[in-house]
Amino acid sequence: MSSSKSTQKILDQGFAFLGKAEFELAQKQFEQVLQREPRNFDAIHQLGTIALQSKEWVKALRFFDEAIAINPHFADVHSNRSAVLHEVGRFEESLASADRAIAIDPRHVGAYCNRGVALRSLKRMDEAIGCCECAIQIDPHAVTPYFNRSIFSLLAGNFAQGWEGYEWRWHTANLKNKRYPFQQPQWLGHQSLKGKTILLQSEQGFGDTLQMCRYLPKVQALGARVVMDVPAALQPLLMQLEGVARWVKLGETFPDFDYYCHFMSLPLAFETRLETIPATVPYLKADATKVAYWAKQLGERMGEKKQKRVGLVWSGSTTHLNDHNRSLEFKNWLAYLPVGLDYVCLQKELREADRAILQTASAQGLPTIRYFGDAIADFSDTAALCELMDVVISVDTSVAHLAGALGGKLWVLLPFVPDWRWLLDRTDSPWYPTATLYRQPQPHDWNTVFQQITHDLQQLAEAPPLRLSWIQRLRRLM
Repeated sequence: MSSSKSTQKILDQGFAFLGKAEFELAQKQFEQVLQREPRNFDAIHQLGTIALQSKEWVKALRFFDEAIAINPHFADVHSNRSAVLHEVGRFEESLASADRAIAIDPRHVGAYCNRGVALRSLKRMDEAIGCCECAIQIDPHAVTPYFNRSIFSLLAGNFAQGWEGYEWRWHTANLKNKRYPFQQPQWLGHQSLKGKTILLQSEQGFGDTLQMCRYLPKVQALGARVVMDVPAALQPLLMQLEGVARWVKLGETFPDFDYYCHFMSLPLAFETRLETIPATVPYLKADATKVAYWAKQLGERMGEKKQKRVGLVWSGSTTHLNDHNRSLEFKNWLAYLPVGLDYVCLQKELREADRAILQTASAQGLPTIRYFGDAIADFSDTAALCELMDVVISVDTSVAHLAGALGGKLWVLLPFVPDWRWLLDRTDSPWYPTATLYRQPQPHDWNTVFQQITHDLQQLAEAPPLRLSWIQRLRRLM
């Protein structure tokens, strides 16, 4: 049944607000339509898309199911439903909804993208990449399938295709407005750097910079004068890197340079493959003065066996797009941590719920975890603490990259399908030779990972000392 002219006008206003990303105003318009016509398909569908944008998954799914009950032959609804089902971890159902959208509209680019994402989460990588290829054939100018193909390829270890396609990140919604509009050309390995000045610039997260600053010696070996632009929190740590001509601080005017390259483009510039990753560690080191300071804060090791020290990181930034998969429910992990070890929280920031748990853990018979909070000023403090641990156990955060760069013993806890840099189905990392990877055997199954960590920590507690004394370590760092 067609809407009345007055209702259609309200609907059109809602679409206009949607086009300007004014979601609250659009929502009010569509809700007003439903007051007049409770089964208006367009209003119900668009309320679902608004809920999807707002990450209100349950609400979005309810709207999409209601829309499909009214009109099951509209591909967009099935495609959007696929996206929601993936977000709530129902990957097989997400795949089925994408298939339904494609059956209705075989040229639906978004449905192919959603199908590829669902297949990725099911570790069906060849099929996932194939979905990207189909989407590209349909629309050679669409950004998402190119970018997704690069991520899937990197995850599968196909670096040749992965690095080249990863340059599409600058066209995605997350990054397209975050690239500085330099007039100088970008360097991707083609021009000679002999006698030239190149600006190496951070992007995205701290972990990306910590992982890719390993390429600095390779850039310098080409005869370049290097200027580094990195976040303030990283500068005290990274300024120990040799041969950097100039460090740029936030808000400073960039000095003259001939070329620029973002850190995450360095693997492309050097045509990195799995077997050619520059993986010599440590390529970063902790400041000796700070190691001495934190050694005094930690004090002497307790007990006859000199308790092993274990650094813990269980959550990252809540703004990370995949944080719900990579971060742990700390209260669930805490019960698996065996006694007899000295636990130190290496996170500077804590979520309020976790802070409360730390304060009451001892009274509940759970392991005590020391937390230093604001005393950790920047990554140079975190590096010093990592240096004093017998092992660092971390989810996929910047501290995992830091500990790996320092060459210390590192255990990384990973979801069933992790970020591309950890690859698939292996317990080691070609980026960090001292790392051991603990992976979920099935989606969302952290308990099995916790059990493996418990077993290995119990063995660690009984083992002879693993690392040098902090005094010996200081001598090594000086």
